[in-house]
Amino acid sequence: MLAETGDDDEDIPNAKTRIGIDSGLTLAVNNGRNGNREPLFLGSAANLAAKLASNWRAEGIFLTNNARKAAGLEEAEAGKEGTTPLSSDQITHCQDIAKLDVSKDEIVKEWRQDNKDNPIGAFEFTRPTPPLRNLDISVLTPGNSRRMEAVSLYADLDGFTKYVATHIDKNAADVVRCFHVIRSELDRVVSSDFGGRRIRFIGDCIHGLLMEGTAYTTYEQDTVSTGTLCAGGLRSSFGLALERLKHNKVDITGLGLAIGFEYGPMTATRLGMQGDRVRCSVSRGVLASEGDKTTVVHVEDTGTWFSTPTSQTAATSMSSSSSRVR
Repeated sequence: MLAETGDDDEDIPNAKTRIGIDSGLTLAVNNGRNGNREPLFLGSAANLAAKLASNWRAEGIFLTNNARKAAGLEEAEAGKEGTTPLSSDQITHCQDIAKLDVSKDEIVKEWRQDNKDNPIGAFEFTRPTPPLRNLDISVLTPGNSRRMEAVSLYADLDGFTKYVATHIDKNAADVVRCFHVIRSELDRVVSSDFGGRRIRFIGDCIHGLLMEGTAYTTYEQDTVSTGTLCAGGLRSSFGLALERLKHNKVDITGLGLAIGFEYGPMTATRLGMQGDRVRCSVSRGVLASEGDKTTVVHVEDTGTWFSTPTSQTAATSMSSSSSRVR
């Protein structure tokens, strides 16, 4: 479908897609506080599917051997599930088994008709006034988007996939309780303590934006300094959350926190059809901060990992702020 519709706009290259699929026991939760709830699936199946989709570059549909076995397909060679896409014959076999009541041609036809009836408006960006915690994301649309120089920050629960796999059978309630406590605490640190704005939760990861300055200017070093202090605050609150959970006899073995952030031009908007829009922030800085949390330094006493920002502004300000993080 994407290959067929990609030529409709000469300014936008055809989308390249990679799909990961796994089969297994998962927990479906609608996590968060009133007005800020987000559906989520917890379990190794959800995480392995996501890793199959994101950890390699080749296009195609990739299944774990668990999923291949459940679908009656030949298993891939051990260790090569991420590099062995489904063949055309295997995809056709799955289509025949599924007996879908819709075809690609029908979807493409309806998509084009929907675009005709509800054309996508032009993107227009304005600058928000800090603190970003006052940014009302619910009113954002492509024609009412935000752009500013800010810090993009990711905080990711490390070891949570294994934690869920260990406890999902006998202590599912503790898994959800642990997840809710830690995510809520991280969200409050970003917004309440440092004036930032959570863009969204992505699985066991929180993505937020922070900015210091005025409606017209971002104070670069102050912004990165706040980002550095926020990373320290996340580390501290994460440690406190683990202490509270342990005190209430919730196992916390193997859990850590990976933090990455970067400074640069950032965006904030919501994409999708009216009534079904999703939050979105895309920029080089967002991609850098997301990647940074995978190349981090371990802090032994708290099970926490920190990244080193790639931009010179971030690195300089982080150096001058490091003494205040401890």
